[in-house]
Amino acid sequence: MIFRKAEKEDFYKIRSLYWNLIDQEQNDPSFPHWKKGIHPSGEMIQNSIDTGQLYPYKELASQSDFDRF
Repeated sequence: MIFRKAEKEDFYKIRSLYWNLIDQEQNDPSFPHWKKGIHPSGEMIQNSIDTGQLYPYKELASQSDFDRF
């Protein structure tokens, strides 16, 4: 597993991870019922990147840019 600090170029990939999670978990009663663009908001994601608080990771064998954060 490789962790790295998110960079500004990662914004759309990170947002996509959140939106995919929302799509996958929307019918799970224990999921917090986030809404795309509301929570997490683009501003929250960008602020987390800008302040160095967001660290995505990828599995070593993964073909994607990163798998989680």
